[in-house]
Formats: sequence, C-alpha cells, structure tokens
Amino acid sequence: MPETFQLPSDEFMVLLTDALRTGPGSPEWSQAVKVLRADNQDADEYTLLYRARERLEEGKEYRSVRAGPNFTHKVLEGIDKQGGSSPASTATIIALIAGGVILSVVIIVAVILLRSPADPQQHAIEDLQNTIFGSRITAANFSDGLGSGWRTFGELPVLTTGNELHPAALPTTGPTDTYQAGGWITSDPIPADQLMEVDAVCNPGKSTGDGFVQVFVSDEPITDANTAGGHALVYQLRSGESRAFLPDGKQAPQSEKVGAAGEVHVRIVLSKDLTIIESAGKRLYAGPNLLSSTQPRFVGVRFLGRVGEKWDHLAVASLMVQKP
Repeated sequence: MPETFQLPSDEFMVLLTDALRTGPGSPEWSQAVKVLRADNQDADEYTLLYRARERLEEGKEYRSVRAGPNFTHKVLEGIDKQGGSSPASTATIIALIAGGVILSVVIIVAVILLRSPADPQQHAIEDLQNTIFGSRITAANFSDGLGSGWRTFGELPVLTTGNELHPAALPTTGPTDTYQAGGWITSDPIPADQLMEVDAVCNPGKSTGDGFVQVFVSDEPITDANTAGGHALVYQLRSGESRAFLPDGKQAPQSEKVGAAGEVHVRIVLSKDLTIIESAGKRLYAGPNLLSSTQPRFVGVRFLGRVGEKWDHLAVASLMVQKP
C-alpha cells in the first residue's frame, strides 16, 4: 500500500466500502476520493476507489460491498457529469439495464399469453356461450294447431293438445322392426352464417323406454325419404336420458339423466361452424357442428316410435328460434 494513505488499512477499507455502497456525492465517497487523489491525479473517481479497495482486499476476507439506495442512479449521474468513465464500468451498467429491459418484456409477454385462451376454438365457444339472443326468428304455437312458418312431415301423425305437441297413437299391429317418424319443421330456410339459438321444452312423461323425441337442426330439408334422419345436429330425449348426436352419426360423450316428472329445457346455440347443446342447464356438447357452412338450415322437432310401443305423455311444450 503506498505510504500516501494517511489512514490505517483496515480503517481505510471501511471508508472505501462505505463509499462504494453509498455512491457518488456521499460524504464517504468525497473523503475517500480526496485521500486517493494525492496518489493519482489522472484516474477517474470510480477507478481510484475500486483499484484501491482491490489492493487492500488482496490476501484477506472482508465484508462484501452492496449498493445502497439510489446507487445506480448516482453512478449514472456521475458518468454524465464527468463526461468520460471507465469503459468497463459503463459497459457493465448498460448490460445490467438491458438485461432488466429484456426481463420486463419476457414477463409482459408471459402475462399476455396466460390471459389469452390457448385454444382459439375454445375462445370462440366462450363467445358463443355469452351471446345474448333476443330477436325472434320464429316460434311454434301448439295451442292453435300448425302455425305459419312451419310444416308437418313424416308418416307418424302429430297432434296439438293441451298446448303441447304429441305423437298420435301408433297401430297395435304391424312390423315392429322399423321406426315411424313425424313432426314439425320450419318451412323457411335459415342462412348458414346466421347466429341462432333454439330453445325447446320437452315433457318426458312416464319413462317407459318406448319412443323418443328429438330437437334438431338440419342442413337439408326433411322429406318423406328421410323423415327419421337427415344430415342434422340432434338433441334426443329417450328413456329419461338426454343425449346429443352430430351430423356424422356420432354420439357426444356426455349424457344427462332426467326425471320423469317436470319439463326438460333444451338449448342449442349455433354459429356457422360451432355449436353448444345443453339439457336442463348441463352441457352435452360444445365444438364443431359439422353442418354445411354454405347450405341453409332448418329447425324441427321429431317423434319416433315403433308399432306396439306406448307413448304415455311424451310431448314438446314449446319451440322457439332466436337470433342476437
């Protein structure tokens, strides 16, 4: 250690450590620089203090230097005032600042990704679920018989009694291996790109396992040649159980048991490509509707049964189609 240091090495080490911790402008910094200037008039303050402390610290363990409050801010101010500092010190400071900026950008991107749904289809389904439908396209009135905007179809007659739509009694004799079908369907097509909600109320009556009712959306007209089928999205109530079927004939994995008493509220929401099917507030299916994206759609209700089966009180109490 040069003899020009007027303080014992341990005491001067404490002074240097405090100076580096508190930063430029502090009394400790000024005092340490004043002592060191006697030994070296050319080096800048930062180089003087760091080199002096390194020489004092050689060969012994001492307390670590930690920056105090506003240390970085004071250092940068010192750099601006002196107009030229150690290249190594400036590069280090710039690298630290750049690292902090990069880390901030990474955190912001991560937050944005976490808040955004990973699956665009799921996001579209959520939007469809939250759509409010309040403008009526058409509604079936079961109190006055067949109303405008609807037509009957199928070999199985249907009746409107007690403000509900019922299947007529089936013959007691005849082939029992095939189903007879009949129901109501919209007479006017609905464009494929029309957002719509189909609301129906079904009455399961006494669950005997005989016959069933369907609420469906088809992308082709129902004719005498396909009364029991068609390329359609289908909600089905049979034997006290709600199920959903896709146009490709596959059954949705979810099903819902319903009681024999009371009514079952059915909701089918469709966009051009997606659908949500619910029964009594429980979701049976949500995903691609597999209907044609260009062919118009028809909404209907259909009863199916075989000769000799008992229908009991199976019925549809209401059927409405709405748009946003």
